[in-house]
Amino acid sequence: MKVKVIRIVSLLLLSSFLLIACGKNQSKDTSQSSDKTELKTSKSTSSSSKSKNKEKTSESESATEADQSSTEKDSNASQESTNEESSDVSSTIDLNALLNGDNTSIADTWENDLGEWVTITPNGQVYTNKTDLEYAIQSDRIDQVFWGTLYNPESEYGSAAFIVVPAGVANPHFGDTSDKDRILIGQDINADYHPYFRKEQ
Repeated sequence: MKVKVIRIVSLLLLSSFLLIACGKNQSKDTSQSSDKTELKTSKSTSSSSKSKNKEKTSESESATEADQSSTEKDSNASQESTNEESSDVSSTIDLNALLNGDNTSIADTWENDLGEWVTITPNGQVYTNKTDLEYAIQSDRIDQVFWGTLYNPESEYGSAAFIVVPAGVANPHFGDTSDKDRILIGQDINADYHPYFRKEQ
């Protein structure tokens, strides 16, 4: 009886040992197979993403080239348009004379879209319908336009920017052009919105 029990116990131990050993082999096979599958999937995904990246890069380069081409065409068209405008427009304003205190080229009555007007004399006296005061023009500099200051000679207060923009020259703040001479007078951006033009006779 003892021998039978020993045989049964031995048989049970042997079978559990075999089951454990087989189980480890099977899990190794499964994990190796899984690793191989993951590696293949990873390689496949990597090559797929590389080809997608190449496609995206190619598309991006094509789009960039198209944008650059379009921008160059727009720039050329704008340049041609500006050149045409400049050549078709003539101004009677002498910027150098203005800088030297000779206001003959702007001596006239100028009016804006609000019905406000200023009268400028050749010696630089300025009168306006907004006040009874007499103003003077102080020269500052020329940078495609005449930059100056309109001021009351009898007061330290009340000065304003005085910018003369010849016809065909861009507004220094907004870049817009006009086929007429303009004067911008003011202390803020509203001067750009309401430029003075020579009053129609």
